[in-house]
Amino acid sequence: MLGEKVVRFVDDCIQGMNSYGALSLEDYCILETAEPTMAHTLVARDGALCTIVKVRGSLESRGEEDFRRFASQQDKALKSKFAFPGHMLQVVFDYDPTGALKEVNDLYRPAKNTARRMGFAIDEVFDDWGKALAKHCAVENIYFVLWTKSDILSAKERGSAGRKMRTTSAKTSPPMNKNTQNIGMFMPEISHQHDGYVSMIGDVFNSIGVLTETLNGRAALKAIRKIIDSDFTDHDWSPALPGDKLNIRCPEFGQKNGDPALYLYPSLPHQLFPRQAVVIGRKVEIGDKYHQSIIMDSPPQHEESFMLLFKKMKDKQMPWRASFLIDPDGLKYNRLKGVLAQVLSFKNSTNQKFVEALDGLEAVQHSECIVRFRATFSTWVHKSEEGGDMAHIDSKLRERVSRLATVLQSWGGAQTTEMIGDAVLGFASTVPGLLQSNPAPNVAAPLKDVLYMMPTSRPASPWLEGSLVLRTPDGKIMPFHPQSSKQSSWVDIGVAPMGQGKSVWLNTINFGFLFQPGLTELPYLSIIDIGPSSKGLVSLLRSLLPEHKKHLAIYKRLKMHEDYSVNPFDTPLGCRKPLPNHKAYLVNLLALFATPTDHKSPQDGVGSLASEIVTMAYNELADDSNPRLYNDTTAPEITEHLVRLNMSADAQTTWWEVVDFLYENNEIEVAVSAQRFAVPLLPDLIKHVSKEIIVSQYGFQTLNNEPITKYFARALKDAISAYPIFKKPTKFDIGNARVVALDLDEVATRGGAIADRTSAVMYMLARHITASKFFLMPTDVELMPPKYRAYHKERIESIRKNPKRLAYDEFHRVSGNESLSQQIVGDLETAVRESRKWLLSIGLYSQNITDISEIMIELATQVFIFGTGDEKSLEVLKKRFGLSTIVEDQLRHLGKPDTKGANMIALLKTDYGNVVQELTNTLGSIPLWAFSSTSEDMYVRDDLYDLIGVKDTLSNLAKIYPGGVKKEVERRRHAHSFDNTESRGKDILKEIVNEIHKQALANGL
Repeated sequence: MLGEKVVRFVDDCIQGMNSYGALSLEDYCILETAEPTMAHTLVARDGALCTIVKVRGSLESRGEEDFRRFASQQDKALKSKFAFPGHMLQVVFDYDPTGALKEVNDLYRPAKNTARRMGFAIDEVFDDWGKALAKHCAVENIYFVLWTKSDILSAKERGSAGRKMRTTSAKTSPPMNKNTQNIGMFMPEISHQHDGYVSMIGDVFNSIGVLTETLNGRAALKAIRKIIDSDFTDHDWSPALPGDKLNIRCPEFGQKNGDPALYLYPSLPHQLFPRQAVVIGRKVEIGDKYHQSIIMDSPPQHEESFMLLFKKMKDKQMPWRASFLIDPDGLKYNRLKGVLAQVLSFKNSTNQKFVEALDGLEAVQHSECIVRFRATFSTWVHKSEEGGDMAHIDSKLRERVSRLATVLQSWGGAQTTEMIGDAVLGFASTVPGLLQSNPAPNVAAPLKDVLYMMPTSRPASPWLEGSLVLRTPDGKIMPFHPQSSKQSSWVDIGVAPMGQGKSVWLNTINFGFLFQPGLTELPYLSIIDIGPSSKGLVSLLRSLLPEHKKHLAIYKRLKMHEDYSVNPFDTPLGCRKPLPNHKAYLVNLLALFATPTDHKSPQDGVGSLASEIVTMAYNELADDSNPRLYNDTTAPEITEHLVRLNMSADAQTTWWEVVDFLYENNEIEVAVSAQRFAVPLLPDLIKHVSKEIIVSQYGFQTLNNEPITKYFARALKDAISAYPIFKKPTKFDIGNARVVALDLDEVATRGGAIADRTSAVMYMLARHITASKFFLMPTDVELMPPKYRAYHKERIESIRKNPKRLAYDEFHRVSGNESLSQQIVGDLETAVRESRKWLLSIGLYSQNITDISEIMIELATQVFIFGTGDEKSLEVLKKRFGLSTIVEDQLRHLGKPDTKGANMIALLKTDYGNVVQELTNTLGSIPLWAFSSTSEDMYVRDDLYDLIGVKDTLSNLAKIYPGGVKKEVERRRHAHSFDNTESRGKDILKEIVNEIHKQALANGL
């Protein structure tokens, strides 16, 4: 095509003139300085203003219809800016799977620091986690680079503004010194239009639900430098800009003492390019990477969304970058081509088609905004990928360039060629903000069609950092903050059928809760569980703590035996009476005892009767009434302390006097133990029910055809018989633990009304044991004995300032129990409403969304759906949350958890708006083994814990069976089914345990 060759020749000449005289990489950067009065603005050598907007993405899952709607809305807003000269837009998409590990490690750094401050030896866990996650991720960045040039002014205004800028520049900066910033290179006459341009872009993205971040000058320059040479850019790197402290530097070899570069701000190109470029054929070596570029000769024949291009490139698993440059009046730049094509049309039918296309664009330019559109793409190879072998590096780079070109050609039929001539120019044109030009041929196209092809909507996280890092199924890194200020409260609900990853996620979010960025001490975490799924988390935490701190994390399995006694009437140290919240709990507990199994709630009068009995029980044992007398044989370990402290006890000494003495001698833990013998027990209440004052007040009421007092007394006797753990003073102790996992599997039984009642009582007890201290208030201190107020004030302040979390797994055992629904659920609803006041996070995890009350769903700020089980459940979820067809389809195809992770739909309420995303929880082998709740994994893990310890168990299992033992068990079972030897009947799990144990011993354990 002779016409195209002529046009290409002209373009090549123009490009050659543009790059003529470029002596180093720095010459390809037109940025001059940053304007202090405009925080987000960089300034070019010609006075043009530049702002970089980072497009974080959409909070909701989007489809093709959404992308077209986005393009239409952006087109309406941008038409006015691109109808006349003066504004330009560069859109850059940067994708780098090779940088994922560094990015993930940077995101985990704050959580690591938190863990270290608390005393956890945690680096190995986070490093393992980061490596596993990075395998499936890439660093993705979208930048909109907004340019405003002096062309926006009239010719007269432009001339005046230019003269004024040059005068200011001459006064503030040394002449002809490219090594320093020219801080006077600023044109205030265009700043107002530029601000309006930036604001308009922000408003457009906000209107379509896409998060953006307008980068200040420092952040913008750091983003540019990370693209140019990320290996040479520290996480904390910051440029030197006007307003910073000036540092006088010593002259280098050949540099004069008076050189302005020694005391003025270094030039931006010098700061952005820490290492020079070396051109080798068509590739550019910058630092440890080799880059090569291709340009788009002609755009897609039919427009396709950027997501289609992304999906095709995603499969190639290679780094690449795309740069699209858009500026006004696209037809103006095609006039020469049009003339040549008309002259040469008789030679080639293609030229005639070009003329017809140009005529078509001119016909629609009255209703459409026609822009000039150019696109450049690049890819690269890191030296380390091929061990520095240049032959292999060249081969891999050629392969990647070929892949990139092939995929682009399948993107609506776009045509591409390799960048010929100035390889550095090709690279520089793909970096955001370096140039106002692009070496690709000019293309005239309607703005709306161009915008449809732009990368404007990838999934986005509302958080820039957090203690957890998730990902999208297609590899976008998604930070997650379990208890952040961007949410009004912290209530998470998780639903899924068995085996979908729900319990593993609960362990994960609990882990993330503990290591939130900025914490200085371990927060409070209480887990109420059915089964040992939380045991792995606690074991991991204990293994990472030093010996003197291991008591801070405990897992306990509650049993219905006197050795596990828990007295619900225990009070805070020194308190002779229960605090209001505690008394309300006791009244609810006693009312539950006195509620017939066929009733859903207590009868009227039962609550007030219970309240009277509780008051009488405490009053009787008060100091001025009939306190319990101390007996030196009751608790020998306490007596030993009293002897050591020389306390003179006699037959009239009370347990309250012992408590006070021990407290005054700073024996706090011993005093707490002694107080257990001073407070009422459940059996003490029975005698109060038959007292005349109670009978006269309540005896006329009946319950199940007998006086309510007699029924109540009988109910208490039945409770004492049914629940042996309530008979005696407390033995079951969680001490000063901050992380408590309480397993109710043996006491929260199933099977009829009696079993439901037992479960109800045990859930109420578990909540009291693990979380009653969460709800202490500063006003409670005034209700305590004066001598104990200072101690409790400090204790309550410590509890209140630290984050707290109460998590229920298998919540259907609560909500499906009618005996519990009026007690636990009502209590939780109150806690949910007031959770922010208490700095409390609440987690409720169950098998079906119908297990959770409507009020709690309404108040929840985070809902995680790991699967539906059947179409009926899917329909319930769809209606309840108003899920789109896109999300509905995602739910249908979540799949089962595997070594890549567990998929879920996350519904989050944040200050930015509602988030609806498909996310993947990908764990490292160490946390995966620690958090696993599959029966096979728990059997092997827990047996090995006893044999070789937690750390060595997790380390060995992570290496030998990184994805768990289930597949190995199935393989051996299959092999044994065809095996007639003795091994057929062996315990496969025990075999695995023994093999790993022997291997560990052989390795020197």
